[in-house]
Amino acid sequence: MKLPFTLTRYQAVAWMSFILLIIWSIPHTIALRYGLMSASLLCCLSVASVRQALWTQLRHSRTLWLYLLLSLWLLIQVPTVALHPGETLEELRGQWLKSSLALLLGMAVMYLGRHQASSGRAQVLNGVFVALGCAVLIQALDYLWAWGVYGESPFNSTGVFNGKVQVSYLANLFLSLCMAEAFSRLSGGGRYFQVPSPLLAGWALLAAAVTFFSGARNGLIGLVLLCISTGLLVLYYAPASIRRSHRMGGFVALLLLAGTLTGLHLKTDSRWARFVESTAYSFHTDTVLSWLDAKRYPYPILSDGQPLDDSAYERTAWIIVGMKLSAEHPLGMGFTRKAYSNAVMEKYGVAVRHSHSGLVEYTLGMGWPGMALWGAFLLAVFAQGLRRLLQQHDTLALTCMFLISGFAGRMVIENITRDHMMEMFMFLIGLVLAALMRDRQPKPGTPAT
Repeated sequence: MKLPFTLTRYQAVAWMSFILLIIWSIPHTIALRYGLMSASLLCCLSVASVRQALWTQLRHSRTLWLYLLLSLWLLIQVPTVALHPGETLEELRGQWLKSSLALLLGMAVMYLGRHQASSGRAQVLNGVFVALGCAVLIQALDYLWAWGVYGESPFNSTGVFNGKVQVSYLANLFLSLCMAEAFSRLSGGGRYFQVPSPLLAGWALLAAAVTFFSGARNGLIGLVLLCISTGLLVLYYAPASIRRSHRMGGFVALLLLAGTLTGLHLKTDSRWARFVESTAYSFHTDTVLSWLDAKRYPYPILSDGQPLDDSAYERTAWIIVGMKLSAEHPLGMGFTRKAYSNAVMEKYGVAVRHSHSGLVEYTLGMGWPGMALWGAFLLAVFAQGLRRLLQQHDTLALTCMFLISGFAGRMVIENITRDHMMEMFMFLIGLVLAALMRDRQPKPGTPAT
């Protein structure tokens, strides 16, 4: 294929991927989202070198074989253990297949970029960074508009993305890219993102602010853990050529950022004062049944006479109940977004919502064998990032590690293993896996292409 034609195709795919990453979490964009995904994938697969690279990675990547084994197990469940086989088949088509195609698309986009003469993995990752940064900026501007025009406080609002989970996950994801790039520059790993350092710092602070104003407590927890983990890397793993006082200064700065936002959140969100006692009731799932039906079994009153924090109580109770139910169905009940609802209906005869926990939904749906394969897949991707970090301190290594650790931690307390958030995650996993495949060692300070 002639180079000018390939470059034109890559530019088209780059723009479609850019738009896709911005609108992925915006409501009512489903048709546009899948149109962009389909067009991008077809463009990538029409290039012979991309098809060859994908086939090579499939044959040699144990990580992808783990994913294929998991997919095979989910199919085996349908005629064997699935509670509702028809529903499971529909969910596999509507959820798992689309997420798998997003994984394939991510790998294809990265390989298309790596095979261009004027671009490489750094340019592809830079496009991802700018796209996610624009999405965060759009949300921040929406907050400012509501504050300035309507006089409404943006705290605990969702704005354009219409969901605290979506807003905080997106902001945390972008912040992790900022942290990875900052660590790479500090440690001599080079620049992957073509933005000056002051803009990088400002964008990171903007992402932290968006997380705060979303009012999502789980988002704040993720931000704090990200700051602490990055700070520890700076303190103990940065090159010895960097003065210890400078490393300590970076560590303290990150702790101050996390501490300041935590303090503001504790003052702004009154639910924190009731969190501990409310959560304590969650462990009495056999005697306190508000988790099952709050109308039939009213919430307990706290010792100070205040109402219980229903969010903290219910989410914790649902996780506990879900894991107990999984012990009764160790092989799973069939892959579905309604695994928890189906399990509760079967045992208690009560219609309930989903569990708000990806861990619970996956454990009940996939069963313990499926969760073992899913965990092995995530660990395998994380290990690839860790191996690269031990070789060179660059953005790609930490992006891989932060992507996995952030998603794995968040799926315990949020139901992010579904719909557009799962698709975005798998797309980014595909990008990272293709970027790490048969990596050439670059000169210090220069990212590989």
